[in-house]
Formats: sequence, structure tokens, C-alpha cells
Amino acid sequence: MSRKQNDKSKTLATESVLRYTAAATDAVPRSVRTRYSAAIEQVNNANLESPQTKTVRSGTNNNAGETAGCTDKTADHSAITAQYSTTERADYVNAGQNFLAQNAIKVDTITVDTITAATVTAATITAATVTAATARAAKAGVSAVGRRNFLLAGLGLMGGAAAGAISVIPKAKAASNLPPNIPSWSRTLGSGVLTNPYGKPSAFEANVQRRTVDWLTPDRIASISFTPLADLKGIITPSGLVFERYHAGLPEIDPHQHRLMIHGMVERPIILSMEDLMRFPATSRIAFLECPANGGMEWRGAQMNGVQFTHGMLACCEWTGVLLSTLLAEVGVSKQASWILAEGADGAHMSRSIPMEKAMDDALIVYAQNGEALRPEQGYPVRLLNPGWEGNTCIKWLRRLEIGDKPWYHREETSKYTDLMPDGTSREFTFVQECNSVITSPSPEKPMNHGKGKYWIEGLAWSGRGTIKHVDVSLDGGVTFREARFTSIVLPRALTRFGLEFDWDGSPALLQSRATDDTGYVQPTYEQLRAVRGTNSIYHKNAIHTWKVSATGAVQNVQLS
Repeated sequence: MSRKQNDKSKTLATESVLRYTAAATDAVPRSVRTRYSAAIEQVNNANLESPQTKTVRSGTNNNAGETAGCTDKTADHSAITAQYSTTERADYVNAGQNFLAQNAIKVDTITVDTITAATVTAATITAATVTAATARAAKAGVSAVGRRNFLLAGLGLMGGAAAGAISVIPKAKAASNLPPNIPSWSRTLGSGVLTNPYGKPSAFEANVQRRTVDWLTPDRIASISFTPLADLKGIITPSGLVFERYHAGLPEIDPHQHRLMIHGMVERPIILSMEDLMRFPATSRIAFLECPANGGMEWRGAQMNGVQFTHGMLACCEWTGVLLSTLLAEVGVSKQASWILAEGADGAHMSRSIPMEKAMDDALIVYAQNGEALRPEQGYPVRLLNPGWEGNTCIKWLRRLEIGDKPWYHREETSKYTDLMPDGTSREFTFVQECNSVITSPSPEKPMNHGKGKYWIEGLAWSGRGTIKHVDVSLDGGVTFREARFTSIVLPRALTRFGLEFDWDGSPALLQSRATDDTGYVQPTYEQLRAVRGTNSIYHKNAIHTWKVSATGAVQNVQLS
């Protein structure tokens, strides 16, 4: 394999993309804005690739077995994700788009006085009973509540709890808990302390969970699950929702028997227990974690209809541990040493070569996440974190660090986690996760179901190169942009949340976000990225993403050709 090694991961093979500037795009003559009409016409004429009809094609990359090239199956993801509903009564994806769009309850099986879990399903909803239900509501003195909102609120479906909430509907009057009435939970004592010694989410949030795509990999041992980005707020990902990536399944490690060994080109080799490790000075930082294959299925066209599946190999947590530089000072690193091999204790002995420069900078040996011990899925009892770099370099279940004077060229940095270029060469050691962003709402999971009016567009931006400087949002497929405002703290190599108010007139729209970081790097378009990288790659897909909003408010993943 030809090698095109980056100079300390700073001279990227996509350097030409970095010179793409916002100023060059935004200086658009007024006459060019007619492109928006052409873009809409293009979408309506099906000159785009839809995840409902797109067939996953086998790639020519050696890495294809890990992602889209592993099979030749159709990515009709709305059907696939149905099995992941907590109650198995409603499709997670379709619930948000379809169930709330339907209007009422079947007359001869349901009345407002007898709503039960057994009689209400997404399939029994019709328009016939809204009028009757509203009439009964008016008679009961709740006429101020709109007929649709009255019914949906009575069913416990307001606020997006569409899929899975039906099964917990009590046998009671649908409007009995709505103002001006006193709700039932205010009339009784609640449960006592230590009902749940370890707190857990409300049962009404049961649908907020990690999901996988079973056809993506041959089994779930060497596979991945996705973070439900559309359902999260702020920038911190709850520990139980951080995406999973295993190469040999999830090991169960006794921390009392686990050791971290540091050896090789050092003066004082050392073996540390977890107790020993925690005696060193600790530090905490917030940083994102991203698999370089995040969005990899989208390289050749739109595949997955949901932000959980297009961008869900992403999370952001507070990480606590010991700076790797502190441990290296303890063992005394040889002046000739320039690389470190990090190896995990899983069945795959996952390993990556790490440049000494990163190890001495901000690499962290982590034992805590979001204020508690690491979750087993995230490397319990100890892992490596390289902020802003490929997630695979952040070795979980860390068992040893070997100091050397050259990279090791193990499997996961030669046949895997390299980027196949159009000329047949492969980029290697492309550690840095480039500047990226995505709109999380509206999205296929969060359609615009309330008709014309004001909506809050929000999303996430991040860059392994530094700090997000600003984010621009387009409503017309990239013809014009408006600068969004940040709604979270802005930290280097961490998720940054942005938002923009949108007064929707009911017309079709093409929503995009474009991030710029403090190094001047601007998130590229697909056209720009493919011009440099081709279409055979899997990793480091950071192109501007497009959501198509239809006149009904439904949202679909598309790519403009």
C-alpha cells in the first residue's frame, strides 16, 4: 500500500478544501438566488438520492466490510428501525412523522371516557372522532384547548413522546389532568427515596436510546450503536447514550485485577493498579468523541433517514483522569522516543500508534466520565482519550503503553482506518476529526408538525482542530446563509450547540448548516470533498448535510446532485 503520511497530522490531504471560505460563497449576486428555485425543482424531480430508495453499493475500499460496502442490501431505514421501538407498537422514525399528523380516534372503539392502551394504536387513528371528542371536551369545560392538541395531550403525546407513550395511557378521562383541573399525580403521595438507588430516566423517555443497523455488520460483536442526537439537549451526552464501538465485544473487567503497564524506551518501566493511577494529580475536561466512520454510509449518496444514523457516532462528555504527560514524566521517556503504542484489553487487543507530540499535549488517561466511573461500554476501568482525534485512537480498556521510535503499523492503522484516494493510494494517520456540523431539529425524527409559523432550528458543531468560530444556516440549499447564534458554552474540541429562529411559510425548504473553526477551516460541500477524496472512502466525511422539508413538514435526508 502506498503511504501518504501527514506531517504530524496537520498537513491534511484535503488542504485544498481548507481554502474554501465563507466570504467566497456568500458574495452571491442577487440574480444567482434563482438557484434556489432550481434546487427545489431538482428535489421535486427526484434528482437527488433518497434513503427510501437508495441501494447500498459495495465499495472498493478494504474497509468496506465495516460499513456500507459490507452487503448489498436496500437501506429502507424506516422499516428497519421499527424493531427498535421500546413498546414495539410504533415505528420510532414514522411515529414522529405520521402518528402526530393523523387526527383523532376511531369512533366505534374509543371514547374520551374509555381510552386505554389496549384500544389505542397508531393504526386505529382516524379523523372521525376529533369532532366528537372536541364536542365532549367543550361540554366538559375545556373548550379553550384546540381539538387536536386536546386529544393528543389527553393521550400523553404532546412534547414528542409519540412512539411508546401509548402503552402507559391510564383508564381515565383524557382531559382530566389538563388545566384548570388538578392532575391525578397531585392528589396522591409519590414514591419514597431510594425507590431507584441509582437514578434512571422517566418511563416516558423510554424511546430515547441507542440503536443499531443490523445489516451494517455481520454481527453485534464487532459493530456499532448510534447516539440519539435528535433527542438530546445541551452539549453533554448522558453516559448511557454514548455510542458504542466494539471490535471484539464488550469485556467484563474486574478493576482490582486490571493493570496499566508502561514500558519500552523508558528509564523506569511501571505497572499501575487503578488505586495507583488515582494517586496521581487528576484533571477534567469536556471533549467530543467521534468515530471517523461517522456518516461514512453517505459518501456515495443519501442512505439513512435520521440524524441518529447519519451523525450518531458522536458524543461529548466530561472526562476525568491523569494527563498522559504526567505518567510519561514518571517513567522517564528516552529522548529518541517519538511514538507510543496504546493497546486495549478486549478480545481484539485493539491498538493504535500515537505520536509523542499528542501524548505530551492533551492526551488523557481517563477513569471517570460525567462525574462517575467510566461505563463498561466506554472502556471501564480505564481508557485513553485523545481530544479531537479519531475515536479509534482513544483505546478503551487500556492495558499497556509501549514507548518506541516509530509507528507499529498494526491492522487498525493499515487495512483499517486509512482513507482510499482516487489515485489508489491511501492516507494514513489522519488522526484529526475535521470541522463538522449538523442540524438536529428539524430532522426526520423531529418533523415540523405544527404547520406554518415559528420554529427553532438547532444543531451541533464541532472541530478536532480547535474551537468553533461561527455556524451559518441555509434555508434554500446553500444559496444564501444566515449566521446562527451559539446556545451553549464554546470550548475547544467539544460540541457547540447553535440555533436560529425560522418563520416557516409552509414552502418546501432545504436546510443546511456550515461550521467554521478558529483555524479558518470551513466545512466543505459534498462537491468539494469528493473533488479531493473521491467516493471510495469511508472515513472523515464532514460535508455539509441537507434536510429536505416538504410542505407537510416531513423531513428527509437528501443530497443535491
